[in-house]
Amino acid sequence: MTTPHADWPKTLEWIERQAQESLKARFATAESVAKETQTTLTVLLAAIGGSAAYAAKLFGAGPPGPIEIAAAVVCVYFVALAVILVVVCMMFRSYPALHQNPENLMHPAYSIDEIREEEVSNLGIRIKEAAKINAKRAKHLNGLRIAIFLSPFLFAAAAALTPQKAATAAGTFKIACKAELPASGASAIRIECDIAK
Repeated sequence: MTTPHADWPKTLEWIERQAQESLKARFATAESVAKETQTTLTVLLAAIGGSAAYAAKLFGAGPPGPIEIAAAVVCVYFVALAVILVVVCMMFRSYPALHQNPENLMHPAYSIDEIREEEVSNLGIRIKEAAKINAKRAKHLNGLRIAIFLSPFLFAAAAALTPQKAATAAGTFKIACKAELPASGASAIRIECDIAK
């Protein structure tokens, strides 16, 4: 085993501070991702409300049109995205602790420098774990945002693929007219027409 440098305790203290600051930065990133997730959920809930208002016209009189059906499809799409957002990005899961549990630091057989060195190693592990969790949540959030931005294309496709409302069938009408010539001295011609289907 090599002998530590005379400045090693000061260096170890500096490394500890850097590691703790790095872990705090990961916590700040997690909070930022959580705020962005909440904002995205708010936008999704507003979109669900708007599309549901149009989709409610499905239950009105007459056959539904392409706009109503497309709105219903997009509403279901938004609900699915909101559920995925909540489950993947917002549900509470295990996250690395900022500080170590005191029981884990109580080792009378080791010197303070040995315990601090081990704690710095543990901080490094927690930093990597926090960065991995943040990256995973941010990736899912970005993917869901892209899916939200694609919703107008889904609406257009659903509207285009929906059969149009059936037009009222044109009927065949017969028009029968007869004209009566005026009696002598009258100036008007009388015309009578009958319309039958």
